[in-house]
Amino acid sequence: MTKASLFLSDDHNILRHSLCLLLEKYGYVICGEAATGADTIAAVSQLKPDLLLLDITLPDMNGVEVTAELIGLLPDLRILALTMHDEKDYLLPFLEAGGHGYVHKSAADADLLNAIERVLAGEMFLRPPGVQLLAQSHKNLKQQQSASSAVQLSKREREVLGYLARGYTYKEIAELLYLSVRTIETYRMRIMNKLQINNRFELVEYAIEHQIFPNRPDREIP
Repeated sequence: MTKASLFLSDDHNILRHSLCLLLEKYGYVICGEAATGADTIAAVSQLKPDLLLLDITLPDMNGVEVTAELIGLLPDLRILALTMHDEKDYLLPFLEAGGHGYVHKSAADADLLNAIERVLAGEMFLRPPGVQLLAQSHKNLKQQQSASSAVQLSKREREVLGYLARGYTYKEIAELLYLSVRTIETYRMRIMNKLQINNRFELVEYAIEHQIFPNRPDREIP
């Protein structure tokens, strides 16, 4: 049974020739080759292969640009990067552009065939450094989102939240801030609406996560 069609994009002729021999040996159909980004886009948009094996650095443009252009034209195209660059250099922008896998040329002997099979099957292929980089990126994004959420509160709202999280009553907070009890209740409702929080326990969790506490002794929560 004939396997999927592949297109090879790399500016090293010897490497492309070697890849052709290897992949054809395993039953893949090499429907075309190119050495530049522009030629890759033109040929792939016409030939519509199942998978594009793409070098990240081409003479006229990088693989991220090629990926973004082709995914815009052919949303179902699978693209696997085969590159000498470490994941920290291009992986995240490549994935954001629509790429599906990242193989380092130094590990091609061990990873390439497996990567092709997995990407064609609709999966992603990343080496452990890529998985770690992606996890760190996700963690950083969550931290940025958390910090952004904390900034939504005004100085007074943060102050009220801090006292509430420490267990102060509305009356005690009102006396400390020289406000009415009704005003403190209004602040509490405003804070909960802004943060989409439904109860006192979630308020405490949020305050702990964002280190929002008054400079006064801890109190037990009623």
